[in-house]
Amino acid sequence: MKRKIFFILALILLIFGVSFYVGQNILFHDVEGTLDKPKDNIVNTDLKTDDNSSNNQNVNDTNIEDNDNTTNDEIDANSESTDNTQDNKKDTTTSKDTTSNKDTSNENTTTSKNNTTTNDSSKNNANSSGNSNTNTNSNDNKSKEDPTSKAEEKKEKEIVKTEKDVAESELKYEKYGSKFYLVNYYNVYTYDDGTTEKKFLYSTTKIDTSGYNGTAASMLQEAKEIVEKNRKDYEKLLEIVNGYRKELDREPLVLDENLTLLATIRAMELAYYNNVSHVRPNGKSYASILTEFSISPSWSGENIAAGQQNVEEAALSWRESDGHYKNMVNVNFTKVGLGMYKLEGTGYGIYWAQLFTS
Repeated sequence: MKRKIFFILALILLIFGVSFYVGQNILFHDVEGTLDKPKDNIVNTDLKTDDNSSNNQNVNDTNIEDNDNTTNDEIDANSESTDNTQDNKKDTTTSKDTTSNKDTSNENTTTSKNNTTTNDSSKNNANSSGNSNTNTNSNDNKSKEDPTSKAEEKKEKEIVKTEKDVAESELKYEKYGSKFYLVNYYNVYTYDDGTTEKKFLYSTTKIDTSGYNGTAASMLQEAKEIVEKNRKDYEKLLEIVNGYRKELDREPLVLDENLTLLATIRAMELAYYNNVSHVRPNGKSYASILTEFSISPSWSGENIAAGQQNVEEAALSWRESDGHYKNMVNVNFTKVGLGMYKLEGTGYGIYWAQLFTS
């Protein structure tokens, strides 16, 4: 009896064992089939996760490279797989490379956590950067405040004295005893701290004739050079003057070389003595220059002018003056000498002279 009972129990256990074994195989097969489908979902999830990692590229380049490699491995594994079992094995292998021996579902979770961690790190870095910028800005503000406060403490200089048109002279050259200076004019400001400042206004040239010592003899050589230089102007002026005479049926004047040389000296005297006058710098009359060179005419006359820029202007100015015009058309005069001299730094800059004799 006991053997029968034991046999029945053993049979029951055998049947239960067989049923359990068969049920386990069926269940495991269903689980494998279930795991087979989410494989695509896993790859897609990883790809999306990698996209998120790409968005975080500026935060952590190293994490991005790891995620990209994981995705490529998984995609390659899927394209090369031939059955669901091999896919699971390769997924498991990929998961091991990426997350250190964790299952596929854990890999997704871990990647998501890593991304979350990366994002948190990005936020922390951003916050740190924000804090750093805030500190920098505050330091910049402090550094900016210092010069401002110093500038406020500093008083602006006040002008306590102003001197206008202050002249400063510099000797440029000296000729025939006359000295020529370059004169600069300034306004000079004196401040309450004792310093001074000069503001340039303008400059000019001035002549000091107090030491003038020119004579006809000392000017003779230069006068000869000037005559040759002005030859065309002299001929043109002669033509204009003889035109005036022709209008009155008067005989034309002859241009005399000696008189032209003396007329040029007279123009030089006007320039270097800086005085337009028929009285020469030595205090004698214009006619004294004739006697110095042994010229003793019965009749003589002189026209002078200053500031006219060319022959036409000089001739016109003389024609419009009654006394000068009479000299040019006087029937007693048969010879004429013409002179013109330019000198910068004087009152007029250019001087003219005519000497008439019978």
